[in-house]
Amino acid sequence: AIELTMASGDGVVGYKSNTSSVIIAPSLDQNIQASSSLVSRPCDEGMHRAFTAQYLHRGADQIHWFNHMQAPKQQTIDAATIEAAIAKSRRHILTWPDTVAPPSPGTYDGYYFYSGALNFLPSPLSTTRSYDIYTGPVPTTGTATIRVGLQANDGAVLSATMNGTSCTSIGNLGSPSTCSTDCARVAQFSVPLAAMQEGDNTAVITLDSGSTQTIVWMEIYIDPNG
Repeated sequence: AIELTMASGDGVVGYKSNTSSVIIAPSLDQNIQASSSLVSRPCDEGMHRAFTAQYLHRGADQIHWFNHMQAPKQQTIDAATIEAAIAKSRRHILTWPDTVAPPSPGTYDGYYFYSGALNFLPSPLSTTRSYDIYTGPVPTTGTATIRVGLQANDGAVLSATMNGTSCTSIGNLGSPSTCSTDCARVAQFSVPLAAMQEGDNTAVITLDSGSTQTIVWMEIYIDPNG
């Protein structure tokens, strides 16, 4: 038997197998997308390591790289085990489940059944927004950073907490396209490591001043050597 459970907030299924003959192998495409309405971009090494860390931590048996025929050998080695994945920086991205089984609300195009109702982004920010992102093992060294991608760069002032603990603004990411070409600005917040939890972590973003923003990217960046 296989138990399938929905992780809170991130829209990604967690797995637990209690039958040795069944192999659970979550699959990651070569491209990543924050939602069905936002730009698709190639996965980088940090995203591969995050995917491995979070799914092996959840109990998956293997990781499947879909459409990764040209992936560099070292890239796959660095994300081959949970130990290797958490030894370097990793990027836990809020995404959407692009293919779901009926009768979930959505649209069937003859090949895929898309569930637009499960999009978490883009989302308007007029007061506060809360996002749950699964990050796997608790980081014990280095740094953790919340990255919030915004559609506009108009001087709005934001603040953030992680699991109820205040985070320190450390300025904008130098190149917003490091996250997505949808981002005009990526605000960053340093997270105290003591605030990080095993598994799900809740980032709350608050608009302190300025006009309503549109969030188009959410990420928890962990660097054990940072």
